[in-house]
Amino acid sequence: MQFRQFSKQIMQAALVLLCIFSVSGLSAGPKYDKRGRNVKDASVYAQLSSSQTQLPGINTAATVAMEHVDALAGIAVHNDKIIEILEEGVYVITANVMAGNNGLGVHGGLNLWLNHNNEVLKHTVVYQTVQSDVDYGSTVSTQSVAKLKKGDQISVGIAVTSPLIGLISSSDILNSNQTSSVLFTVYKIGS
Repeated sequence: MQFRQFSKQIMQAALVLLCIFSVSGLSAGPKYDKRGRNVKDASVYAQLSSSQTQLPGINTAATVAMEHVDALAGIAVHNDKIIEILEEGVYVITANVMAGNNGLGVHGGLNLWLNHNNEVLKHTVVYQTVQSDVDYGSTVSTQSVAKLKKGDQISVGIAVTSPLIGLISSSDILNSNQTSSVLFTVYKIGS
């Protein structure tokens, strides 16, 4: 149960940081309205999440789905998996996932990484061992700072060593909400 509280706190901290950058004006660049029209001097950011368990299958690279758009300005999202950069600049990119198993006696590992234009972004691959406890999960994170061009595409990739290991979502402690299996944030910090 403690890992669920920790996961929720990590996800909330990421959202708070996004809000601070947005409100403080630390991010440079044009603002976009709901129709994608440029409005002067705004932040460029996106926060996406998923409340679905995602089991990609053994030794197969998969692109992580993020069906919820929690916040979005100046960035496009395609097919719940691909983030398209609409404005050139330097961006901070983070992905936080809940790695776990979907069965008793399951153990193995999970790789997580960021993709840039369908290629692994350097130094973003991380590995997490997943234990066999049914109520066990680990928050796994990767991040990067990268100079991106208009039209560049970013996505999150995973691979696992067991068919029952993946990104796990479950009910929160009060059974009122699904926990996020993934939280993805990208925001522009300069040109």
